[in-house]
Amino acid sequence: MFQLARYPRFFWRLLRRPHRVRLHGVWLELPDDLPEAVVRGIYREGYERGEVRCLAAALRAGDVVLEVGGGLGFLSTFCALRLGSQAVHTFESNPMLIDRIRRTYALNNVSPILTNAVLGSGGRERPFFVERNFSTSSLIRRSQQATEITVPELDVKQVIGELRPTVVVMDIEGGEAELVPLVDWSGVRALVIELHPDLLGADRTRAVTEVIARAGFAENRRVSSTRKKLYVKR
Repeated sequence: MFQLARYPRFFWRLLRRPHRVRLHGVWLELPDDLPEAVVRGIYREGYERGEVRCLAAALRAGDVVLEVGGGLGFLSTFCALRLGSQAVHTFESNPMLIDRIRRTYALNNVSPILTNAVLGSGGRERPFFVERNFSTSSLIRRSQQATEITVPELDVKQVIGELRPTVVVMDIEGGEAELVPLVDWSGVRALVIELHPDLLGADRTRAVTEVIARAGFAENRRVSSTRKKLYVKR
């Protein structure tokens, strides 16, 4: 019945065009410059639905979450409402999303630790390609319309050594092929990741999942989907 109720809510929102929507317990602002595809995804309650399903199954009291790719701040807020703000650390590459994320936090009275940086081998600046639709911005140029900027890169091994996360959330539009092999997974018990075979191809995507398997993770097929996966330590 709850799933069926999404459809009348979607059409009501489409008609009324509300500028705030509560989704899985998280309030989101929908300013006029938000891409229509994102707005419709929020209205129909499909926005980050797979990740929320995975996180709801994964999170435990006492967890520390490292999120790579903050988006609108939705998932980090979802985690902070369950674990407390100091247990959630978000790294977002796109500087134009930082204020949006902070507005989401303020709207929900949470304050996860937010850093504007790329995670990688560290010690350099990286080109980052900002697309009109923020959700497709990436370290990989995806269109000729993308704006190239430079973003500082932090050493992911050092970050993980300092924060000691037990849960990692990763949605970085193909950047997982580079980042996943660099991570020390020994202290992480759960990984929520969106894979991007459309950007990486089948072979590179398979290489990512093989690294995850060698680190001792198994896929939770009950909550995973084709692209949005929950991996837990065996």
